[in-house]
Amino acid sequence: MSTVRMCDRCGNIFSEREDGWTSMTATTVRRNEKGELRSQQENLDACPRCSAGPVVPRPMLAERNGDDVEPAAR
Repeated sequence: MSTVRMCDRCGNIFSEREDGWTSMTATTVRRNEKGELRSQQENLDACPRCSAGPVVPRPMLAERNGDDVEPAAR
């Protein structure tokens, strides 16, 4: 069984056996409890889709109750 990873961009779970995923080291700057800026290095994984380019928002349908939807005209 292959190891699984989670994409740090979109949250997708993917197998290490998939083609095209990436792993990278990134530097994140955060303020500590004293308000000082500190940099922290983190390892990030990206699934094949997110590795192909910037994350493009995908259209999603809003959830509906169903009562407010009129049947399609025939």
